[in-house]
Amino acid sequence: MTNSYYYVVRNRFNKEHNPLDFLFLQRCNFNGMIRFSKNGYNVPFGRKPNRFRPALITKIVNQVAKTQEKIIANNWTFICSNWKDTIINATTNDFIYLDPPYIGRNTDYFTSWNLDNANKLADYFNDHTELHFALSMWYKNKYRKNDHIYKWRGNMVTNEHFYYLGGHESNRNSITEALILG
Repeated sequence: MTNSYYYVVRNRFNKEHNPLDFLFLQRCNFNGMIRFSKNGYNVPFGRKPNRFRPALITKIVNQVAKTQEKIIANNWTFICSNWKDTIINATTNDFIYLDPPYIGRNTDYFTSWNLDNANKLADYFNDHTELHFALSMWYKNKYRKNDHIYKWRGNMVTNEHFYYLGGHESNRNSITEALILG
């Protein structure tokens, strides 16, 4: 596959938002990265030669089928809206997965996300203890620690893994991710 077809699909996805195009882009892009700018999905083409091995494609197809079964069986609804509108309409029967831009990292990809927004989000969930959520956020790396994470109520579990993103291999290090369940 040439990278020109990848960019045709990427442009189409940015106009039509077809989930199958998104799956294709995720299989073909640079290191499985997900990134959006004001103009849409903007991850460049990847060059790993084994990304279309039949076993990997079968695995993805099976994962999509299992996910679809779970969504249908549980009658889940997915909402794409401004974070304030989404949480204000949440009920105690809802479970909210929060994956905001990382504090202290480059957050200018899509919209403005700053410490004020991060504090408002934490304060809202700390004030509304009846709401159930999971927050995904970075916890620490070898250079620094995310102290903002302590603003959140709930139980935290962490997982350290190697971070495969970064233009140069020297920029790829391990990171500890946190999941807070409240």
